[in-house]
Parts: sequence; C-alpha cells; structure tokens
Amino acid sequence: MRGRESAFTIPARWRIFPEELKAETKRNQAATEYDLATKCSRDGKAWFRENFPPDKDTIALTYTNHYNRSKNGCFILVEWHYNIGKQGSWTNHMSLWDVNENAQYADFSQSHMVTMIPEYRVEDQPVHCSTNPKKCATQDDFNDYVGGFLNN
Repeated sequence: MRGRESAFTIPARWRIFPEELKAETKRNQAATEYDLATKCSRDGKAWFRENFPPDKDTIALTYTNHYNRSKNGCFILVEWHYNIGKQGSWTNHMSLWDVNENAQYADFSQSHMVTMIPEYRVEDQPVHCSTNPKKCATQDDFNDYVGGFLNN
C-alpha cells in the first residue's frame, strides 16, 4: 500500500465546506439569541411582578426588558409614577436592573411638586440620579447610560 492513494472517499453529503459551516454557525447563533431573548422576556416579567407590586399611590408602573448579547445579560428598566401629597404632586422613579443577578445598575427619581397657593404651579425637582459607579446630573445622563444596556 505504500505510495498508493486510498480508495476510500468521503461522500459529498458528509463534506462540510467553510461557507456552509459559517452559515450553519450563524443560524445556530441566531436561534440561541432568540432563545435567550425569549427567556429574558419571561424572566423579566416574573421579576417585575415579584419586585414591583403596585400600591394605592401608584399612577403608572411599567417596564421594558432587553437581552443584551454583548453583556450577556437580561436587563430591565422599571418606570414608576406615584402620588406624593394631596395636591397632585407626584414622583417619577426609574431604575435599571440585572434580572438574573437582582442587581441595580442605575437609579433616577424626580419629583413634580404641585402648589395651589398663591397660584397653580408645578416645580420639577431632581431628587436622585446615580449610574453605577458614578452620579449623574440629569435625566438625559441617566437615559444615555441606560441606553448602553437596552440596545446592542
């Protein structure tokens, strides 16, 4: 047998060519990302219901969740508006969380103080703004930071 080629050949249906392998890998990655996004949606909904039950002062309570593939994490942005006082004053509270780690990454709240005397007036007051590990100054700062988690 020395010096002779083998008579055995691989059938064409068993051969994998680089472009086919790349296409198969891309399809598998897309399916995996879809599965992770679906799991994030399901987990985010359960996490939200468990951690943010509405109370009698709640005006609006909503969330947006997103699977971020570059950070390999499921993140949720919660926005909660609730009454403070009797004259229509209210607070807008937003927070960004990692659903799987139950860890808060950012927090923003702003009160909208309503006064009736001597005339009707609404005064917006930033109360708190932090984006881990630093403080933020405005809602735009908060939104810019959060965007890095909710987009990819």
